[in-house]
Amino acid sequence: MRLGPALTLDPVSERFTGDHASDANALLKPPMREELAIPDSV
Repeated sequence: MRLGPALTLDPVSERFTGDHASDANALLKPPMREELAIPDSV
């Protein structure tokens, strides 16, 4: 089994930091169709 680079999560912002963080952060909340989108605040 081959794994990718290790990631570090910032618990306050709930975002990844460090190398390859932008790739990982893009996967946290995938784009949704407008009619099915979940609002950021409820």
